[in-house]
Amino acid sequence: MSTPKAYIILVNWRNPYDTIECLESLLRLEYRNHQVVVCDNGSGDNSMEVFREWSESRLCPMTRNGSPGAEFSRRRDNAPKPSCAFARAQLQGTCYSVPTVTDGIRFAQVVFIEIPENRGFAAGNNVGIRYALEAGDGDLFWLLNNDTVVAPDALSRIVEKHQSSPQAGMLGTTVYHYHDPERIQYAAGAAANRWLASVRPITDRYDGQSPIAEYETGVEKKLSYVVGASLIVTRVFLDQVGLMSEDYFLYYEEQDWVARMPAALTIAFASQAVVFHKEGASIGGKTRAFSPKSITADRYASRSRILFTLRHSPWALPLVLMAILAATVRRISILNISNAVAVVRGATEAFFVGRGSVGR
Repeated sequence: MSTPKAYIILVNWRNPYDTIECLESLLRLEYRNHQVVVCDNGSGDNSMEVFREWSESRLCPMTRNGSPGAEFSRRRDNAPKPSCAFARAQLQGTCYSVPTVTDGIRFAQVVFIEIPENRGFAAGNNVGIRYALEAGDGDLFWLLNNDTVVAPDALSRIVEKHQSSPQAGMLGTTVYHYHDPERIQYAAGAAANRWLASVRPITDRYDGQSPIAEYETGVEKKLSYVVGASLIVTRVFLDQVGLMSEDYFLYYEEQDWVARMPAALTIAFASQAVVFHKEGASIGGKTRAFSPKSITADRYASRSRILFTLRHSPWALPLVLMAILAATVRRISILNISNAVAVVRGATEAFFVGRGSVGR
């Protein structure tokens, strides 16, 4: 079998210690033909300093006993110092990218790219993808949330699924809750309701009896998109679809990507590739204590929900607006006024975002 090159892209925003825990797990990947690219999305804090300390083996993450991090992410005794390189993205036209990919960067295990400003989740990932495309040797591009840890054989399983499903342009993995590691958060992704621009996570569990391929096919039939916490696209996909739309800032980027995907490409599920996700560690989308969404999460969820509808399902706009109104009323009813205002603000902003072009 061939050994395609994979680029694993993480976006950090003021959360360096979760990122390092993720990196520790990635250093244990059994499949070696890969490079990790960490894009610091204009954090403006000490994240880059922390990454330099880690790269020099002056910092080791602490993980909770019993967590997936404890099993996969603690630095092994006498582990060699990781090979790291640092670069700074520059504004070229309207988009940030790394102007020159030198050999010193190309052959590092981990590349840290400092982006001067935060333009959102899609823009941060696009910087990493542009870097990988400029390097010219990538076959798979794994967008991985920085608040995850991965099993050592995860990338091997992804590559196996890629090679057995050549028509797949997008692949997903099994994502478990980090703080409840027996519970599935996503079997690759979710099913979307275009009429309401709402989603339902797919959490189907393998029964242990039927063939794995049968289980994966069943999930694939339900999938509308792969969740961005662990999303793999192929070089063919990027050549035909382009990069993520940077107009969303947060949320719905994955759905927009799939909406632009040609019918000849499909979505595949690598069920044996396992990822553990903390969820919402940076912006409070959800938390381990299941507390309400943050103001930031509510604002951009509302904004992106309408923006996606305007672009891909304009006929559903009245129902989507009613759903957003209901969400606002719910927050007011529990005296969560700040979040209610955020929902309305985000919805209003969507109408002022141009149809926009996809960052390339």
